[in-house]
Amino acid sequence: MTYEENASARGKVAVTLVGFAGLLSGAFLRPGMLFQPVVFDIFYWTLITWVVIKYINTERDKWLIWMGVAIGLGLLNKYSVAFLIFGLFPFLIFTKHRNLFKRKVFYLMLIIAFILFLPNLIWQIQHQLPVIRHMQELAATQFVNISVAGFILDQFFFFMAAVPLWLLGIYFLLFTEAGKKWKGLAWMYFSVLVLLLLLRGKSYYTIGVYPVLIAAGAAYLEKLTSHKIWIPAGLATLMLFLALPQFPIILPIYPPEKEAAFFEKRKDSPIMQSALRWEDGLLHTLPQDFADMLGWEEIAEIAGQARNRYPTKKPLRFMRKIMALREQ
Repeated sequence: MTYEENASARGKVAVTLVGFAGLLSGAFLRPGMLFQPVVFDIFYWTLITWVVIKYINTERDKWLIWMGVAIGLGLLNKYSVAFLIFGLFPFLIFTKHRNLFKRKVFYLMLIIAFILFLPNLIWQIQHQLPVIRHMQELAATQFVNISVAGFILDQFFFFMAAVPLWLLGIYFLLFTEAGKKWKGLAWMYFSVLVLLLLLRGKSYYTIGVYPVLIAAGAAYLEKLTSHKIWIPAGLATLMLFLALPQFPIILPIYPPEKEAAFFEKRKDSPIMQSALRWEDGLLHTLPQDFADMLGWEEIAEIAGQARNRYPTKKPLRFMRKIMALREQ
């Protein structure tokens, strides 16, 4: 079977590789395991990027409307979507799509995003903009501990298994004639990276910009190897071998004592030091996410005991009784 002979098979190899990248990358696995809002942040960054691609391919105004919806909902989830919006400006300014600034539908898109985000903005104003105090506290206690080297290293660590794909995606978007149409997506990536480095943002803030690079790399690889299925199959195997040693770092698959022993034996590795460095800038015996999980079972048991002892339909009173029980 060749790429030309069976058009229905096109894309299947790329989709499979993207699926492997999703299943084997710590940047996706850990937030999902911890039920963090980062999961939805990744979703909205990917959704916005997908809508951008749909607009590039079709230049139909309806995709700008949907982009406004995606941006508005994304901002309701996490303000970090603003970094992606900033990253899109080079795409608008340095491509033919800068004519959007002259079109009413572009401003309609912004209005839609603003209306959807407005309830949160009103709440912020009513409460004296707590987000500003929060960011000031982060800047003083966490951002100050972020180094450029650590930030860059984390970009590779987060997607270790998918590094060949997202690097190939950057190459495809920047240096090939076939990828020229979507070159602005590579500029978007570097704009987000530079902005966060300048602001000393946390390294994981970039996670949402990688799915489009991984997808671009997978699609380009499929095109290059349409007659040589063994190449993407070999890459998938390589991705698996790259990911396996990372699993104890990505997920708490061992009990706390064994997990701590695992890190102790490898603590001199730059990757291990990146994993063990907490937001205070110091190295600890466990990754911060893992350490934060200690005691979860006990807390859940205490909550269950309180619920059984004091059945009530009033949540505030119930929580007060839980706290009182914990102090006993």
